[in-house]
Amino acid sequence: MNKKLIAISVAALLTTGCDGVYDNFGPADSRGTIEINGQSEVGQALMVTVADDDGLSNAVTYTWMADSTVIEGATESTYTVTAAEVGTAISVRAEYVDDSGNDESLIIKAPAIVPEMTADGVVMISGIPDDGVIAFGSELTANVSDTDGIDSTINYQWWADDNEISGATAQSYTTTMADVGKQISVQTTYTDNLGLVEMPVSDKTNAIVDPTAFSLTMSQTDDITVGTELVATFGGVDATAAFQWYADDTEISGATAQIYTVTAEDLEKTLSVTVTYNSGNKTLTQQANDVVYSTVVTSGAELVTAVANAAENDVIALASGEYVDVGYDANYAGDLTTYGVLVSTNGVKLTRTKNSDAVIKGRTCIALKGDNTMVDGLVFEENNALVPDAGSNETACESSSSTDAMLLLNGDGVIVRNSIFKDHVGGTGFDWIELRGTNSIVERNLFSGSDSANDKSGPISIYINTDVDQDQGNVVQYNHFTNITPSSSANSGAYAIQVGRSTGDDSKGVGQHTIQYNLFDGVEVKERLIKVQGGENTIKGNTIINSVGMISLEDGVFNTVSDNIIIPGEGVKSGGIALSALGHTVTNNYIAEDAYTGGDRGGIFIHDDMLDNSGNEAAIATYTGAELAVTISNNTLVNVAQAVGFDDRDASCVGFPPYLNTSSNLIASTADTSLSKMVGTESADFSGLGCSLNSNSTKTDNHVFVSDITDGGTVDISTMVGNAGEAGLTTNAQGLYNGSGAQANIGADASQLYVISADDVGPGSSWTANE
Repeated sequence: MNKKLIAISVAALLTTGCDGVYDNFGPADSRGTIEINGQSEVGQALMVTVADDDGLSNAVTYTWMADSTVIEGATESTYTVTAAEVGTAISVRAEYVDDSGNDESLIIKAPAIVPEMTADGVVMISGIPDDGVIAFGSELTANVSDTDGIDSTINYQWWADDNEISGATAQSYTTTMADVGKQISVQTTYTDNLGLVEMPVSDKTNAIVDPTAFSLTMSQTDDITVGTELVATFGGVDATAAFQWYADDTEISGATAQIYTVTAEDLEKTLSVTVTYNSGNKTLTQQANDVVYSTVVTSGAELVTAVANAAENDVIALASGEYVDVGYDANYAGDLTTYGVLVSTNGVKLTRTKNSDAVIKGRTCIALKGDNTMVDGLVFEENNALVPDAGSNETACESSSSTDAMLLLNGDGVIVRNSIFKDHVGGTGFDWIELRGTNSIVERNLFSGSDSANDKSGPISIYINTDVDQDQGNVVQYNHFTNITPSSSANSGAYAIQVGRSTGDDSKGVGQHTIQYNLFDGVEVKERLIKVQGGENTIKGNTIINSVGMISLEDGVFNTVSDNIIIPGEGVKSGGIALSALGHTVTNNYIAEDAYTGGDRGGIFIHDDMLDNSGNEAAIATYTGAELAVTISNNTLVNVAQAVGFDDRDASCVGFPPYLNTSSNLIASTADTSLSKMVGTESADFSGLGCSLNSNSTKTDNHVFVSDITDGGTVDISTMVGNAGEAGLTTNAQGLYNGSGAQANIGADASQLYVISADDVGPGSSWTANE
């Protein structure tokens, strides 16, 4: 520590000689005298007095020095000693002209150096009980006093025995269990008003007492369910001890006893209890490790029973373990409607306990038929339907004769979120999720390991029908689809998401379903990555990368496809937007790097041959051609081998030519590439059979910069053309191409698009689109 010593007080009239007065005078004048008074001590003033028998009417100039070093700015007859002069001898020179005209120069030096001063800063610890016994959890506070005053911020460092406590640098410190058996002290550092650095250290406290003397335990901290009786045990003897129970840090009114019975109000909240003692001066807290559930199950059989007995809004949690063949009975025969897990009570939620590793495997059926039911955070692996081959035997999850579901969502407002669906082994006609009802949500899940070699199969299939307010308004969002590949060749009936399940009457229905902000990465199907067979659905803001398959509007009217990013990836992979010309809107989509040059594909591909489907024929009979005009606007297609394509309806091309209104689309190649062709409009099959667009179709500001505008046909939507690489494209921070110059407002607005990553979506994610 820095110290301050008490200074020596001097007052001297020094004479000529060593350490005395030195002057400069002639033989005819009288010698001047100089005297110094005061204490040579930090903070004290030294005063010098000059006299001369010849008279002293003129001003005197003073120069104060510490040893031989001039003290800057010290030019008065008085000087206050500072800490900078500790260890030096103070002297002063007086210079003047006396009344006889003689130049005088007098010096006087103090007889001793300026000593250090003793420390007078003190730090004491408050918060210590009168008996000196300190339990862990006690708050101690450092209080500093200094008679010289404090001229700076005080810095604190707390110690346990002779070791610094990491991070304990505030004025107050709360003791922890790590301090038990150790003595606590605190050191402070500051500068006092005299400019001296002080570092006083407090006395050490008594050793912090063993926590078993004052402890709090809860009889159960995991797998707490409604109706559980929790007991708080206080380790210590104190008549003032008082308890309070909390749910999510909010006091439970009236819960002030040692025993608390969990109620339904506590569902999905974290319970804790506190005890205050020493007349309320000290508090201990014990918190549960997990939230409250209605029931915690440990096997598939217990799950089936819990669901069957569930009350409205119950929360059923799966503890660790494997749940194999949930709802399956090896001895089934005939009607299977009683098999599977049927969640028919409204508001029931299925989840896992906080640290559970529960996995649902094998033949599985969970039917969510109650309203506002939920699956949150479950894990499904290697699943199959209860009946491996879809057929006439119905289960709780089989809603059609051709497919089985592992999860059937058949209530309203159902939610499936934060769950993992992995490596299903189902065959033909098996979906992880079949979605019926209204206003349900499938969000932030991972779908990985589906086999696209299976017909009528995929992760999600959504129903549409013609009944008003039935099977409508469902949302699939923020999910991650990956590793969906064929074990042999991809089947044309496979998909990642199916919206609508029929080419017939059901496709006449209005789905108003929304597929948005999902990531498809490593998905390979034959054609239909997102397959739409119904009306008024929205496919928006999805990212499709490293994949094969299209957003395919095959049946139904007035669907919207917007703000999607489709980049198939390296190799001959294909992706894009296919549509039957039935009043759809395709806008602000970004499609790039598609090298595929085969048939029935294109960045934007018009399906005329599907107009023969009965549901589409009914739409054509219902609406006028103008009502069914397709809007294709502000899309960007870069380095797409077949940017816009058409197929033929039939040999005569009679009845319903495509009615297209195209505007502000940008079709470009960044440079001459190794692709076999780079075309703006591919129409050989279409126009080769004498087909054409509806004569009222329009084209405005479609800018095309490719090697070929057409491929042997007559359809050409371009309004500005140029060679490959002449578009003047730039890239943004996400690597997406923007038009510039004449193309500045042509194509998709890349600033409104977002390339979704695996961190943005799937279980536990929180990213939301900026709409």
